[in-house]
This record gives sequence, C-alpha cells and structure tokens, in this order.
Amino acid sequence: MSIYRLRVKCNNAQVEVVAKNGTILAREMDRYLESFLGRKISTQYEPVQQNYYQQQTQHSEPRMEEFSLNQQPQHQEYHQAQGNTCSQIPALNEFIASNKSYDAFSEFIISAYYMKKVLNQEFFTLKMLNSKFYPATGSLVDLSMVEDAKNRGFLSSWEDEGATKYTLNDEGETYFINRLRG
Repeated sequence: MSIYRLRVKCNNAQVEVVAKNGTILAREMDRYLESFLGRKISTQYEPVQQNYYQQQTQHSEPRMEEFSLNQQPQHQEYHQAQGNTCSQIPALNEFIASNKSYDAFSEFIISAYYMKKVLNQEFFTLKMLNSKFYPATGSLVDLSMVEDAKNRGFLSSWEDEGATKYTLNDEGETYFINRLRG
C-alpha cells in the first residue's frame, strides 16, 4: 500500500498532509487549505483507477509531492468598503462591470483602483496592468491614457530598476469613489 505525502509551503508557513490514498489526501488537503487560505475550496474528487500492471509495480516507499502557493491577501479593506463578506476576489472584468465605466479611460482608472485596493499592489507597471486589462476589455492601456491620468493628478509614477512604476494616488482614488464606483 502506498503512502501519499503532500507538502504545501506559503511564505514562511508549511503544511504537510499524509494519507493512505489519493482521495483522502485531496480531502484532507482541501480542509487544510481552507483554514490556511481563509476561504472555501470546492474540488471534485475522482478516484484514480489503476490497471493491474501499475498495482503490481507500485513501490512501497512514500511518494512526496511538493507545491508552493502564493497566498492572496484577504482584501478586507475593499470588501468592507463594498459591504461584501465573501473573501472571493472578483475578476477584473467583473469589477469593471460592477462599476460605472464610460470609456477606455474610466476602465483604466477602475483597473488601477483594482490593482491597488483589490489586489493590494503598491504599484503596477504598464505590463502588469495590461496583463489583466487586455483579457478583461480586449484592448490595451496606451501611454496617452497614462499621461492623461498623470496630467489630471490621478497617477504618480517613478523609475525603478529600469521600469516605470505607477500607483493610483489619493486624487485618483477620490475620482474613482465619487465618479466611477457602482
């Protein structure tokens, strides 16, 4: 009989689960991950069918599978402000749809707010933003929108390690709250 071991590391924390079969391992891992991440996990369990040859050649030594997880922040500030008790993070397209987007510029400001407040990013690069913006809107943020936001006092920028980094400043947050929040 095989013993399955699964070790999950997240930042400085580590969880190890040991089970005699894969289905029990998956259930136990979900239970640990739910408490570890602070949210409900839904997984479909399908036992793996092994053919006769695999059963005969199975090793009796434990298998070790190791995964690393980057724990997402809980985003309490955003959810409290929205009156949302669910710790599920909305996708950018859902976030844009739930707010008042009038044009590409307003979608850009909503996305910058999303990066800062929902994803807890202290800054973003144009590449980081476009990696979320393009799948959500089908278009890219161009430099003219960035310059317009900077000229209106909504964005702050600086050079760091050869890249321009941006953050939505207080004026940009106020604009989002007063004009774009749904």
